[in-house]
Amino acid sequence: MYAVRPSEGFRFVYANAAACRHFGRTAEELAELTIVEVDPNATLDGCERFLATIRRDRSAVFETVHTRPDGSTVPVEVASSLLESEQDELLIGHVLNLSGNVERARLEADLRERQRTASLAEMASTVAHDFNNLLVGILANVAHAASTMPGAEARAALEDAEAAARDAAELCRQLLAFSGEGRIVTDNTTLEEILESSRSLLRRAIANEHEIVLRPASSPSRVEVQVQQIQQALIDVVRNASEALGVREGAIVVSSGVADLGEAELRAGRAPASARPGPHAYLEVADSGPGIDPAVLPRIFEPFFSTRKVGRGLGLSAALGAVQSHGGAITVESERGRRTVVRLYFPIAPERRAITSEPAVAAHPGCVLVVDDEIPIQRAARRILERAGFEVEVASSGIQALTLIQGGLDPACVLLDLTMPGLGGRETLARIRQFRSSLPVVLTSGYDATGMAEAESVPGVAFLPKPFGPVELRSAIETAVRPRSRR
Repeated sequence: MYAVRPSEGFRFVYANAAACRHFGRTAEELAELTIVEVDPNATLDGCERFLATIRRDRSAVFETVHTRPDGSTVPVEVASSLLESEQDELLIGHVLNLSGNVERARLEADLRERQRTASLAEMASTVAHDFNNLLVGILANVAHAASTMPGAEARAALEDAEAAARDAAELCRQLLAFSGEGRIVTDNTTLEEILESSRSLLRRAIANEHEIVLRPASSPSRVEVQVQQIQQALIDVVRNASEALGVREGAIVVSSGVADLGEAELRAGRAPASARPGPHAYLEVADSGPGIDPAVLPRIFEPFFSTRKVGRGLGLSAALGAVQSHGGAITVESERGRRTVVRLYFPIAPERRAITSEPAVAAHPGCVLVVDDEIPIQRAARRILERAGFEVEVASSGIQALTLIQGGLDPACVLLDLTMPGLGGRETLARIRQFRSSLPVVLTSGYDATGMAEAESVPGVAFLPKPFGPVELRSAIETAVRPRSRR
């Protein structure tokens, strides 16, 4: 509790021990101050108007902030009343510290944002998976037809269709990146190496009237990242900066560096729950554009959200997903009318010894068992693999695949879809391993991260993300059967 005297400019005349602790001052120090000097929202005129209200209503409750000697502020609720005598009047204040309430409100808002983002990510992942399944039938069949078509004009039309299908596949990749399901095959490298190798890609990502300036750090730090994914995230952010500049001339500066991130910085940077404080390497993209409207800033990472007619609204959301899948953070600072700075943070990693791969051995065609509940995918895989010299058997379910193998089928490899109804790909793989432990299996799925994690955890298992074309399918199968060809 404290008391101030209006006739002395609302100077403190009393403060109990709790009030002294709250203000961070002794009673003697407070006696030298007025309420205006500890409440940044208060003015002398405002205090006079408040006094008139108290004289009429006898009491009032309001929220404000109080300043401490170190410059920090404390949100408070003040219950104020008037103590009068014939010669004097005092304003009495009972203070309730609202710091806990503010923190609770922040946590609740953060939880709502995470739940909303998780819901959007789940929707994006499901849509991408379904479209990837459809694109396998389109991409594989169109590419196969183009390779066998005799007429140049018809072949050119099919090649255009294949290019359009691959563009659609790239959209699905961006959706998966946003959802955190993007494929992760990491390399131990530096952001400076990624920056240098991306020079020409970044130049093509911006408008002709804009300049791209690269400023890599002089002392690189190593990170464990999927290089192509980080390149694409960087390109997405740079392209977004170029679109923000519009037709005006300007420079986009891309630099790198190292910063030590604490819990607060990670939370502000939308880092995943698994992120840990510590040293992080970063890529920074700064533009001299018009800045971002503060009302728009909270929404810039939403998929399909865009304030411009150009673009799909996926660039920043995909970049966020890519950064989060690496345990990193992304921050955006914007000054309206001046500039925007985006930073992509990645945990610093130790150096990793390079692993020398065994020399490739030519594969001998054999039988491939294609297990997928999608008939168009079965047909496309059969056409591609038979043309490559393989025999092909198909199964529409895990149970049917197991029945074929137990009935005597001896495939050189199994192409196995992970997400089938009934007996799914994981369960089918586990049962195959019970009686054919060395049989090579290529898992395939529209959910990149799911399949990659499964493939990395089981020996003799590889992963082929959907959608795939003839080249990707042949390469995956031929690579899988190589160990068998040496026995």
